[in-house]
Amino acid sequence: PELAAKGLVDAPEAASDALNEKFNAPLHTSHGATLVGVWLVREYAIYVNLGDSRGYLLQKGKRQIRQITRDHNYAQLLVDAGEITREEAMGHDASYRITRFAGMRPPASPDVFIERVAPGDQILLCSDGLHGMVWDDEIKELMRSSRSPQHVCEKLIFAANTCGGDDNIAVVHIRVE
Repeated sequence: PELAAKGLVDAPEAASDALNEKFNAPLHTSHGATLVGVWLVREYAIYVNLGDSRGYLLQKGKRQIRQITRDHNYAQLLVDAGEITREEAMGHDASYRITRFAGMRPPASPDVFIERVAPGDQILLCSDGLHGMVWDDEIKELMRSSRSPQHVCEKLIFAANTCGGDDNIAVVHIRVE
């Protein structure tokens, strides 16, 4: 899985550098996007992220959902420094200030995480339009509410919109078979 992880990091780095060179560097701007992805390789899920889009894992039979990726924003830096709690970071003004993103001045440095997965586990990839509006416990319950990934995504998007829908909402739900 380590070799696959290295390959998974190379693609977002190259894309980010190309975006920066083509659009941001000539204009001296800092526009871009966040990204999160997962590559399933045998019994491993290899997550990659850049920005504050997240990857979660809900293992079969476990009670808690786990955020696998780390947010690349100033709120996470405040959490790391012990200045605010993880709960206080949700919706905090600093959560809207991204520290890494696709299109930034090189190096982009996406993070990669390797997790062992098994049949029945569930993976969720989402933008801050979901996790910034809906608490992890509710996300977990909605992931458990249906065996259909499409229905889970529809319910998660509905919940985020019901809670205000302040941002774009992107959701991918995967059930490991």
